[in-house]
Amino acid sequence: MRRSTGGLIRGAARLWTQGLVGVIAAGMAVFSCYGLLALTALLPLVGGRLILDEAVWVTAIVVFTLVTLSAVIPGFRCHRSVLPSGAAIAAVGLILYALLVDYRATIELSGFVALIAAVSADVYLRHRAIASARRGTGEKSRGPYGQGGGAPRPDERQIS
Repeated sequence: MRRSTGGLIRGAARLWTQGLVGVIAAGMAVFSCYGLLALTALLPLVGGRLILDEAVWVTAIVVFTLVTLSAVIPGFRCHRSVLPSGAAIAAVGLILYALLVDYRATIELSGFVALIAAVSADVYLRHRAIASARRGTGEKSRGPYGQGGGAPRPDERQIS
């Protein structure tokens, strides 16, 4: 019997529309930076050893950081706020500067804090815009991502 992939596709679409891809990518970026550092420091305590190539480590951090940025920017179509995208761009700039130009732990940490704040703001604003469109109480007559579903415009109401 053949299974339908409709549920899988809807689930993946929901991850994107609700901003959860940004949350996952930001978590992976933070883990690839600080989690692997902690793992490298803690493994010798239990007799293990982990040797990381610095270039691979930096590449993983950069890739997950850029995936996070590419997941936050499309949220503008939903909530029409430049705050999350602007904060994410600034955060990625700080992280890339710290990793590729002049490493300072404070710059890198502040970049990750700003990235997490940007992702949080994006998810909050997306959920608020989607809930507003579902209730029909949005400021705009169109729902998130340009589809209909909001309250009708005053000139579209029929007077009886």
